[in-house]
Amino acid sequence: MYEHVKLVFCTFSLLLIWSFVYSGKRISCVQNDKSYWKLATLPIIVFTLFYGLRFGRLIDYNLYAVRYYSLGNHLDDEYELLFRYVCHWGASLGIHYQFLILLITFLVILSVFYFIKDVVYRKSMLYILIVFLFVIPPIEQLVRWYFAAAFYVFAISFFLKYDYVKFGIFSLCACLTHIGYIPLLVFFIAIYFIHIQLIPTNICFVLLILSVF
Repeated sequence: MYEHVKLVFCTFSLLLIWSFVYSGKRISCVQNDKSYWKLATLPIIVFTLFYGLRFGRLIDYNLYAVRYYSLGNHLDDEYELLFRYVCHWGASLGIHYQFLILLITFLVILSVFYFIKDVVYRKSMLYILIVFLFVIPPIEQLVRWYFAAAFYVFAISFFLKYDYVKFGIFSLCACLTHIGYIPLLVFFIAIYFIHIQLIPTNICFVLLILSVF
């Protein structure tokens, strides 16, 4: 049984890398949104399955499984409002915990592809997706944080498109999923409106590289 699971895991790992490289190269050559989303479908599906299955690994996955079903029976104020009620409604309706993990994973990758879908990013799509593969592994350990991260990325996307209503809605969802996103949103808005370069470009580049490790 263990060898079978290991084989599936390794297969999905290779498929994930291949799908990101393949789609990244193809997306860098397209201009319209229809072709973009068509090519993005493969890595979105593979990413959702790979990081959404989890195979019962790591502390957060198992800890939140217990809390998920517990919240289905009894609401308490241990977690933020939105996360609390998502778990409560899901468990109350008999929806398996695995579906929540798949949903979170899907929202994360969807938010990322939505954020980078602008034509200005497409020439560098392959490199963006490769870097993303390096920085995303903590998603397996930080369930609630990455649930909120999906809302946060959507919020930033709408903010940059001057759609402040949707920005407000998704920002609220992020903060009601994990309170840690309140200072991040405040920091982002402050930086956006401060029209001076606080950190030199060379240092930003070094910090970007270091953030991968």
